[in-house]
Amino acid sequence: MSTKKFQAAAVGLGRMGKRHALNFHQNVPRATLVTVYTSYDDMLAHKGLEAVFLTSVTSIHAKHCGFSCRDAHKKMQQGLIDRPPAILHSQTRDVLNPSGFFAAYAQFSGGIFVNCSTHDIDLSLWFLD
Repeated sequence: MSTKKFQAAAVGLGRMGKRHALNFHQNVPRATLVTVYTSYDDMLAHKGLEAVFLTSVTSIHAKHCGFSCRDAHKKMQQGLIDRPPAILHSQTRDVLNPSGFFAAYAQFSGGIFVNCSTHDIDLSLWFLD
C-alpha cells in the first residue's frame, strides 16, 4: 500500500473553514493540507492538488453551490438522469464541545438543525418533485 499522502487545499478560513481544516488535519491521515487560499482562482492555478474544500458564509451558499443542483434538476426533467441522485451528508456530532463553537453561533444561524438539515430536506423534496 502506498504511503504517499494526497495533496489538499482549502479556500476560505472563516468560522467553519477553520473547523473543517482542523477536522481534515486530525481525521484524514492520508492527506496533507498543503495550503490555504482566500481566492478560488489562485487555488485553481495550483498544480498537483488532489482534493480541495471550499467554505463560504451561509448567506452566499446559494450563489456558489446552487448551480450544480439546478443543473442536476434540469437533467432529471429532461430525462438525462432516470432516478434521483443519492444525496449524501456527512456530519459529526460533538457530544461535548466546551469551546461553545456551535452554541455561540446558534442565535445567528437558527441552530444546527436549521443551519444544516434544512439543506438535505430541501434538496430531497426538490429532486423528488
